[in-house]
Amino acid sequence: MDTTPTEECIRALQSDRLIMLNISDSQTSFSVQIQQTVLEAASPWFQKALQDERFVEGQSGVINFGEDDVDAWKLVVYWLLHHKLPLRGDNGDREIHFVSRAKCWILGDRYGVTGLQNEAMLQLLESADALCFRLKAVQYSELIAITPADSVLMRLLGEEAAHQYRFGSDLISDAPTLDAGIGFWPAFLIGQFKIQADPDYLSCRLQRLGIHEHAHWSEYMVGERPILVEYLKDEE
Repeated sequence: MDTTPTEECIRALQSDRLIMLNISDSQTSFSVQIQQTVLEAASPWFQKALQDERFVEGQSGVINFGEDDVDAWKLVVYWLLHHKLPLRGDNGDREIHFVSRAKCWILGDRYGVTGLQNEAMLQLLESADALCFRLKAVQYSELIAITPADSVLMRLLGEEAAHQYRFGSDLISDAPTLDAGIGFWPAFLIGQFKIQADPDYLSCRLQRLGIHEHAHWSEYMVGERPILVEYLKDEE
């Protein structure tokens, strides 16, 4: 008799093993154990690493991450267990929150955790949506250096920098600081063009506005569109 998906899930959990994740950088480290099925459900990267006996990770049940952002990994672990990220508090600094969620997005990109990327992006858009949102040149530089050149995150960074420049920021005077990686300046120029052609373009990423019948948050998603909708202000 064929087993149902529910029965297969129960059997997998009954025979599951705990995988040790060792996360460290030059200053700090931590280790956690997470069920193999949880990791494999989150990403094909974990499936390959843990199911292929040719890889030492699959043999030992231990994965070492020695070059990633430790604080970002703590948020990744939280997401793996809860399938959501903590929200920014009412008194939370939008810029600091933005940087932390951008680093989560980058880790998600590195290890193929698209669900994490999409929720991080929704929080990024929510932070950037505020009129008072302004990243500093050094914050841009930090993110530009580690963001994939042709990614939706680089697109977002370019759009936000173009928005700041349009409204009188001296951000571009720190051009050498912004030359931290490949892809930023093309994203900045595209952002400038979009804003000049449609001043409401950035304002309708999470909500309908003006001539825009739909918010275009989905343009920033990767993989399957997220179920999470609590950030969205678009109404039927």
